[in-house]
Amino acid sequence: MQAFSSKIILFGEYALLKGAMGLAIPFPKFAGKLAKPVIPDITPEQQESNAVIVKIAEWIARHSFHYSCHIEKLKQDIARGIYFESNIPQGYGLGSSGALVAALYANYFQIPEKPGLTFVKTDLSQLESFFHGKSSGTDPLVSFINQPICLNARLNTTEFRLPENLHVFLIDSGKPSHTKGLVTSFLQKSGNEPQRLSAFMTLNDQCVQMLLQQSGEVFQIIRQFCQFEQQFLPAMFPNKTLLNGIAKDLRPYVGVKLCGSGGGGFLLGFAQGISYLEIERYFTQKSISTLEISHSVIDNKKLVFI
Repeated sequence: MQAFSSKIILFGEYALLKGAMGLAIPFPKFAGKLAKPVIPDITPEQQESNAVIVKIAEWIARHSFHYSCHIEKLKQDIARGIYFESNIPQGYGLGSSGALVAALYANYFQIPEKPGLTFVKTDLSQLESFFHGKSSGTDPLVSFINQPICLNARLNTTEFRLPENLHVFLIDSGKPSHTKGLVTSFLQKSGNEPQRLSAFMTLNDQCVQMLLQQSGEVFQIIRQFCQFEQQFLPAMFPNKTLLNGIAKDLRPYVGVKLCGSGGGGFLLGFAQGISYLEIERYFTQKSISTLEISHSVIDNKKLVFI
């Protein structure tokens, strides 16, 4: 069966839930696909994955979607032990649940040859709500169409590429996160602090616009956004000691923001004026793993506006 890529939301995590802009890319280093087990050699992990799909099928049966589901076909495959075979780390902000949702949607929903992406996004949002309580639908949409997407913006560009001197990389916090409670926390906080929420969304949108417009000042606004996000959503950042060390040692060169819901998993780093080799050496000395997001993964890909 077809593999579905993980994703990285460069900008828009949480802010998308309030209507801000979003910019997300597929990250094919990690992916997953539906698979059928080799009976009788079914592993505990395969059984656990199958049990999750059982619960999703029950969720689907209780909800309505724009494009309907072949629910009986899904139930038949569940009975045959279908599971999600994936190397996407769970709870790390790379959309492991989104890729599973995209795989189920692609294989079991009656989607026309040229579907309306707004309808697809709404359906995927509904499906992923099974995991998170509320979902923008961005994660599974990126996996489903396997292209960079820009949400809630209309800009005069058709392709996406990173500025040549901008490094983007993942930082491993060393522990997974649990999205559902964090989303609830954000929604409560945004309701209590509307002015800070407005500033958060404004900076987020500026990052998206300037990045797509290849502005020479984009790194400055990215660093400003990273600093604001750490102050606005401190509970989402799992390692304050690490952030303080980065601020002290790498302040002019590196900005760190959430990758996914936070609370653990990966953080997303942006750097300029320093080589990735120096960045990697810095974190290695602290026994922290990093992973560079190659420009080849992103550059010159057709950008889809939603």
